[in-house]
Amino acid sequence: MNNAGVDASGDDVADLSTETFDRAMKINVYGTFFCCRRYVQLRKSGAATGGKIINVTSVHQEIPNAGGADYDCSKGALRMLSRRSPWSSLRCRSTSTASARGWS
Repeated sequence: MNNAGVDASGDDVADLSTETFDRAMKINVYGTFFCCRRYVQLRKSGAATGGKIINVTSVHQEIPNAGGADYDCSKGALRMLSRRSPWSSLRCRSTSTASARGWS
């Protein structure tokens, strides 16, 4: 399960620095990508024989959040990564799921 991440900066797009946007993408997307990639590599090599990828996304992958362009974009990227991962994993019979948590 991939659940690490940083929250929205609160900055408007006009004021959002490249560094802040890049930080959200690197923490929220790269880390999950590296974990997914390694899992698929292990499954394909036979070193791992079971499991499932679960990536925690957010309702903000679909619903924009004021001041959250950095966060929202990163969670949208995770959703697409989760949708893409099974195609990479077909030969190792693996699946992935994106869990979009929201307020209750």
